[in-house]
Amino acid sequence: MHLAMFHDWIIWRDGEGYFLDDAFSRFVTAFDQDFERITFCGRVRSCSHQQGSRAWAYPLHPAKHPVCSFPYYPDIYSLYTRGALILPQIWRKLKENIDQWDLVWLPAPHPIGVMAACLCRQKSKPFFFLVRQNLAEQVRHRCRGAKRTVSIFMVRLIERLSQWLAHSQQAPIFTVGQEMLIQYRKNHSLVFPVIISLVSSQDLKEQVANRPIPCSSSATANTSANNPIRLLSAGRLEPEKGLIYLIQAVDRLLRREGREVLLTIIGRGREEARLWHEVRKRGLSDAVQFVGYIRHGPELFSRFREHDFFILPSLTGEGLPQTILEAMSCGLCVIATSVAGIPFFIQDRINGLLIPPADPQAICQAIITLADDELMRTRLVIEGRKTVASHTLEIEKEKMMIQIRKYLLRP
Repeated sequence: MHLAMFHDWIIWRDGEGYFLDDAFSRFVTAFDQDFERITFCGRVRSCSHQQGSRAWAYPLHPAKHPVCSFPYYPDIYSLYTRGALILPQIWRKLKENIDQWDLVWLPAPHPIGVMAACLCRQKSKPFFFLVRQNLAEQVRHRCRGAKRTVSIFMVRLIERLSQWLAHSQQAPIFTVGQEMLIQYRKNHSLVFPVIISLVSSQDLKEQVANRPIPCSSSATANTSANNPIRLLSAGRLEPEKGLIYLIQAVDRLLRREGREVLLTIIGRGREEARLWHEVRKRGLSDAVQFVGYIRHGPELFSRFREHDFFILPSLTGEGLPQTILEAMSCGLCVIATSVAGIPFFIQDRINGLLIPPADPQAICQAIITLADDELMRTRLVIEGRKTVASHTLEIEKEKMMIQIRKYLLRP
């Protein structure tokens, strides 16, 4: 069986082959045991000028993971302005290759996803959609003025087209987070929840061994002058992630509450310059550290284990961030905003703390609550790891395969 997978990522090419800079590819390659080959479809860009790029990349195996290369486009918005030039080329590329594929995995909502689903319908080729986030809400935070209005309209239109195509072909839709599950089930019955977990069962065992619960609970949040509370946030540095409010909360903790804290931020994105400016403006350069992107793997897990609390101050638009599972597996207490799919996964004061979005005071108070309550910290660590054990990479991959076999790979 040959699976083709399109996601709106950049496939980088250098003298050694192809690779990706998106950890989500690790979830996709977990399906290697179910398919002989997985073709990665996407916009290709050369990076021969970037030295050391493979240190943080995810290489594609030339035999197992062939590439169907699309012309490069900067972002999804350019497809609306330059689509008349780019989309016909992508259509031709899909037509050239689709006959060799047995199954096609597509993103929703996405204009290329809709176009590819139309071709699958024409060719009687089975396909399914994956919805990873509330794109309309992300657009609301990232765009302004007329661009926001037009973009939200286009997202809603493509959502409807995706649902109609899935319904007409009885194709499953997988959604990350309960919010999108509820939304998509209004128009299609074959909608199933999934969590994009990059924590394998082996990863979890290693993290428990590296940071056992008695050790973490007794050492966590030592608030003495020599041992500040160590906070961590990781993910894309985008407006909808709400990191500006986390920086404001750190300022409150230091100046109003007299707590010693250190915040580490892992990731890159368009919000980075603004966040740097906010840190310098508030004189927090000694308390806030930006470390850039860290590849999923031992180094990332090691960074997680160096901290006490993981903070996710998202505003909206989330499905369910995979970093929550990574933090729980490493024995960190999780504080997250009660938005989108997060409150369906985190039970307040059971396996994490839930707070309202855009509220620095709520972040500040949640940190103080955990720092002063050792029993709660221990409970959150124990229950967090139990939660991850129920949603490992292997379990979530198999949940998808059960529905794929049932509805798409029938004899």
